[in-house]
Amino acid sequence: MFYSLNTHICVCFKGLEYIYMKSPPYMQGLSMGLFWFSSGIGYFVGLALMATFQVTENINSGLLDVYFYVLALFLGVYTLLFYKCATYFHLGLDRMIIIPLPEDIMQVSCCS
Repeated sequence: MFYSLNTHICVCFKGLEYIYMKSPPYMQGLSMGLFWFSSGIGYFVGLALMATFQVTENINSGLLDVYFYVLALFLGVYTLLFYKCATYFHLGLDRMIIIPLPEDIMQVSCCS
């Protein structure tokens, strides 16, 4: 549980940071609102899936195998969606700003 919560927090904040950096100044509020809206819709979809595939008293007669197939289907669809967005928007290292750490600056100045 703690690992899942920690991972979700890291992904959520990095997603918000990326949205804030890449959005124009007049669209940053709308982008953040859409991010939180899509997160809320995702939570409701997750709750609906859990309610649909409830565990019965006999675990062998339940639908948990179908639940995992549905999760795998969602993962595949969103992987394809991510790939299409990444290739369309040309997300690469050439557009990133890399700030050197103070240790790297000291190491370069000492050696030269």
